[in-house]
Amino acid sequence: MTKRKKEVRPQLRQGEEVIWTGSPCEDKLYGKIDRVLLPVSLVALAGSALYAVLMIASIARFGFSMHHVVQFILLLFAGGFAVYSYFVRFSNKRQMKADLIYGITNYGRVFIRDQAAREIYEFEGDQLKDAWISEIDKNGVGTIYFGRRDLSNLLDNTGMTIFGPDEGVHAAMYDVENCKKIFKLIKRKQA
Repeated sequence: MTKRKKEVRPQLRQGEEVIWTGSPCEDKLYGKIDRVLLPVSLVALAGSALYAVLMIASIARFGFSMHHVVQFILLLFAGGFAVYSYFVRFSNKRQMKADLIYGITNYGRVFIRDQAAREIYEFEGDQLKDAWISEIDKNGVGTIYFGRRDLSNLLDNTGMTIFGPDEGVHAAMYDVENCKKIFKLIKRKQA
């Protein structure tokens, strides 16, 4: 028995077996939302750097005044967001993905185990009826959502969960290899 199956086993019902286990593909860092987030964070980083230079020039020329404090706070916020969204969030995303283990049973139940939170999230029956693939890349790595996706979980798989709801991390199977095959396995068990 693999380590992943052992992680799910305590939650099994009598006669239930784990037929698939997996975890997010650690090689996939970028999703569709990154096509927007990366350019926006670069513009914010460039803008905050330019603003810092202009603020220093203003202080050097005219002296320090109270409006520079407000400008400095805005500069720190914009620069901090840019640095976080361009650099730091990828390490957060890698850590989040390393903590997740997925499992599917012969009864058609799906488990998401978050080792960091020491929690297991279960999906079955009606919760899986509305499952859908949100994105898939050319290598077959994709994300399977359980239920509706809206703007509240737009940042779920980006490493920027501090700006969104925490439960979004456990609402899908993120970046699984052979996504279409896994999706068919989930749907077949629901039929």
